[in-house]
Amino acid sequence: MSKLLDWKDRRTCVLFGDAAGAAVLGEGEGLRSIRITTTGNSDALRIPHVRGSSPFDKTQAESAESFLYMDGQEVYKFAVAAMCNDVRIVLEEAGFTEEDVDYVLPHQANLRIIETAKKKLNIPAEKFHVNISRYGNTSSAGVAILMDEMHRAGKFHPGDVLVLSTFGGGLTTGACTLVWTV
Repeated sequence: MSKLLDWKDRRTCVLFGDAAGAAVLGEGEGLRSIRITTTGNSDALRIPHVRGSSPFDKTQAESAESFLYMDGQEVYKFAVAAMCNDVRIVLEEAGFTEEDVDYVLPHQANLRIIETAKKKLNIPAEKFHVNISRYGNTSSAGVAILMDEMHRAGKFHPGDVLVLSTFGGGLTTGACTLVWTV
């Protein structure tokens, strides 16, 4: 992310960190539901193309700057609404209720977003887990890093119901319900 930030724009550059995360999946019945959406609102949050030297890229002449842009208030409103909506939908599609959830692993973009979503969902606050205070907003790696930390700490047990929820540039979302099987 640091390559995509305008370091003169203190409204955004201090909010993002560099990281990577991945999950190794195997065959099984753990994934119960998944939801991926896009709203198509690049006015609120957009991550531009990376400039190169391709003679076929006609967009290079159109934009002098190639930095991430974010309207924080719009992203906040979108993120809270999307997280609450997506969590409810993936639980319903999986045949679970909010009371069945053992762990919520939300996107680690902003603690205010997570706190507001907690208040709007009927899931006890202690079931929401965060690590943003240790790493900052690691973008798409946040949930994977959190899941790895929790797994290594022995938090998950077979049969636990996990809900993962995230959002990002262009105003996209992703959420899923998992039953832990390891």
